[in-house]
Formats: sequence, C-alpha cells, structure tokens
Amino acid sequence: MEKRCILYHNGVEHHCKTVNLSISGVQIASTDFPPANLKIGDICGLSFTSNHVSTQGEYESKVTRVGLSMVALSFLSLTC
Repeated sequence: MEKRCILYHNGVEHHCKTVNLSISGVQIASTDFPPANLKIGDICGLSFTSNHVSTQGEYESKVTRVGLSMVALSFLSLTC
C-alpha cells in the first residue's frame, strides 16, 4: 500500500510517496525527483504523512540510491 511522506533535505520539503518499505529503509518517488543537489551518502529526514501533515516522528536516513524519479533511503534512527 502506497503511503505519502515528506523528505527533508537541505532545509527543503519534498512531498513523495513510498514505493517499497522495509524495516531497514524505503524507496520513495515523486514527479520532481531527484532534487538536483541530492547525492548518495547524504543524510536527510523522512516523515510519513496523512493529508500532508506529519503523523509520526522523523526518520534520520541516508541516501543509498538515486534514480530518475526515485530515491532509496536507509533508516539510521527515529527522532520524535
């Protein structure tokens, strides 16, 4: 089931949807992806949303893959 999420990178919010979710990470997609300055190894934040409002804490994440319209992240920790 697809969930909406927000990727936080360099002070900018990117509204996305999940493509694949596991206990260790997530693949996300958006029509404005990838952000031009997003690189493998970058640290960013991710929160899952309901109606574009954050519903849970923010997951500190590391970028592991960057594609034409997707980004893969590995979860590092959860901050509330």
